[in-house]
Amino acid sequence: MRTEKEMFHIIINTARSDDRVLAAYLKGSRANPNAPRDIYQDFDIMYVVKETESFRADLSWMDPFGKVILKQEQDDVFGYGDRFGLRSHYDRTYSWLLIFEDGNRIDIGVETVEAMREGSNRNKLFLPLLDKTGCLPKLPPPTDEDFYVRKPGAEQFRGCCNDFFLVSL
Repeated sequence: MRTEKEMFHIIINTARSDDRVLAAYLKGSRANPNAPRDIYQDFDIMYVVKETESFRADLSWMDPFGKVILKQEQDDVFGYGDRFGLRSHYDRTYSWLLIFEDGNRIDIGVETVEAMREGSNRNKLFLPLLDKTGCLPKLPPPTDEDFYVRKPGAEQFRGCCNDFFLVSL
């Protein structure tokens, strides 16, 4: 299995060498300073790009990452595009979940500058990796606070209980 350092080298060099890529950032558990590290963590990568069509039309840009043994795209029949409301926005954002023969996993996406600025693909676990044009926002250091369990309010609790009893039959 390639090391974290080797994978980041490939991720950043692929972005650096492709003129269509303006920036790259990390999100997810590897950007979380509080997440325990293990060999099973995937790399959640987003490339900020000029357009998405050429990335979707020709997947050879992924070749440097290695041999893919399993791939899911957001528009696959059992993909995640419908779940996250992404099915009709391919011109703005698109992504793939990839498992490579050495066991490494990358969830990689491409998004336009406009989509990146709206922030729909990110949370507070945002760590810039490369910014060729200065388009990435200046954000505070990554934090996992969006994922903290919070006590629900009375109305939210009643609604959750109502839903539970309604569907438990």
